[in-house]
Amino acid sequence: MPERYRVITHHEEDFFERGLGEDSTKLFCRRLNVARVTVGFIAPYTFGEFEFETPVLGFCQRGGTAIFLHAGLGAKDLILTCAHECRHVYQKGDGKTLFRLARP
Repeated sequence: MPERYRVITHHEEDFFERGLGEDSTKLFCRRLNVARVTVGFIAPYTFGEFEFETPVLGFCQRGGTAIFLHAGLGAKDLILTCAHECRHVYQKGDGKTLFRLARP
């Protein structure tokens, strides 16, 4: 069954999550040499505007102009999801694929 999400309002956002999401995005975009993108937060909602086949922790908007992160993630998952979505921003802007480096 498809999963639906809505963008939460600024009043619903957690102050810590907002700051961590913004700071992480700033860092990863700088590291990937891409323009900084807008950060939004999503939450499951029966009548949400975004629909996916499976549950998601985040997604990159078409065109790579914004990323959306699942509200309520812990700090580690929020940062990892942000890094993942920033990689998609890079891919959409450059047309290349970044490969994850294997740890020795």
